[in-house]
Amino acid sequence: MKNARIKRIKRKIHNYFFDHRVLRFTLEYIFSLVLAAVAAFIFGFGFCCFATGSDVGEMTIITGGASGVGQIANMIFLIFGVNVPGNLIQSIFFFVVNVPLIIFAFKFIGKRFAILTLVNVALTSVFMSALQETSLIKDIASSDLIKNSILSRALFAGVCTGLSSALAFKGYFSCGGIDILTYYISLKKSANTGKYTGITNVTIIILYTVLHLINIAVHPENNEQLVDPIIGMLYAAVYLVVVVLVIDLINVRNKKVQIQIITTKEHLSDVLIANFPHSVTISNARGGYSKKERYVLIMVVSSSEVKKVVRVVRSTDANAFIEVTNIQQVYGKFFINPIK
Repeated sequence: MKNARIKRIKRKIHNYFFDHRVLRFTLEYIFSLVLAAVAAFIFGFGFCCFATGSDVGEMTIITGGASGVGQIANMIFLIFGVNVPGNLIQSIFFFVVNVPLIIFAFKFIGKRFAILTLVNVALTSVFMSALQETSLIKDIASSDLIKNSILSRALFAGVCTGLSSALAFKGYFSCGGIDILTYYISLKKSANTGKYTGITNVTIIILYTVLHLINIAVHPENNEQLVDPIIGMLYAAVYLVVVVLVIDLINVRNKKVQIQIITTKEHLSDVLIANFPHSVTISNARGGYSKKERYVLIMVVSSSEVKKVVRVVRSTDANAFIEVTNIQQVYGKFFINPIK
């Protein structure tokens, strides 16, 4: 009874918003803006608490992406003897690098995607600079668990960055920088975004490591060892792996599954096609025990659509046998809702 009541309430809410499109559009935008702010705060929190050290000279976790470009710019300043306190340089370059990429997103991905990404990037730039000076961030960054364990910093920073990017992908926008390019590539190739994020960040991490080595050679008075950048690169690899795992764990938009349905209802294929933008392959079969005629329906859908497929099948044929199998890649025409 309780589940039926909840379903009726959901149906009424759905029908109400279907009849009031302006209200639905407004609430969707407000929700996306809130999500963009939350994603920006999570990234800024992780960057200030874990990626950058609490003290000058403490090892920095190389984050890759646009923030990684900011770290490279900061290292170049250090090579020339200019030490800017806080994350001011990273914040400025994070925003500057994202401007042409957002223009690219506006032209080739979608207007709504570009606008929300711009909001997220602007807020992230603000949080990266503002949070660094708050007492809470300083207390966390200087705590023994964080300050004395680079591995903990790499893991926590990776979780924050991955969660931020995954929330952005859930809201159909991005955290800017490399995410925009990987999002575009993943849409074209219909593949997971995590691996593209990892591949594109490797170059940034290597470049930062090379510049760090140059900085040590130019400024021996800093008492840094040549092995420090190499160790930093290894911890950056840990950070990067965590980011990729978190993104692919949460972002299921480009994950595909094959659903195989054994049923006695031939018209079930028409029901599925009416409810989903995917086709169905039908094969004739015969039950090994009952010797009765059966139909095998094969359908490839996104992971996010699986529950709805099962619900639709069960409502048409309660005795249907359903098998769900994860697949790595799909070649050919597979419909994915376009990004606005």
